[in-house]
Amino acid sequence: MIVLPADLQKIDAETYRHIPAGSVCIPSSVRWIAPDAFPKDMLIFAVGGSYAYSWAVENGYRVIDLSSDDSSDGL
Repeated sequence: MIVLPADLQKIDAETYRHIPAGSVCIPSSVRWIAPDAFPKDMLIFAVGGSYAYSWAVENGYRVIDLSSDDSSDGL
């Protein structure tokens, strides 16, 4: 899993686009993400209600809500 810095505010185009598929934890501090920043099969971890969470849902990524206490997804 890639864990991005807690103070990160922006993720530019293709920043993580060419890394092998896996997962990334995006902090709540992020306010903008380019549409092609990540591969489409990347699993996104983000706090529900954050920009990153909304962005992941709107762009068709699998997303795990870090603010949820539900561990039924096996993670």
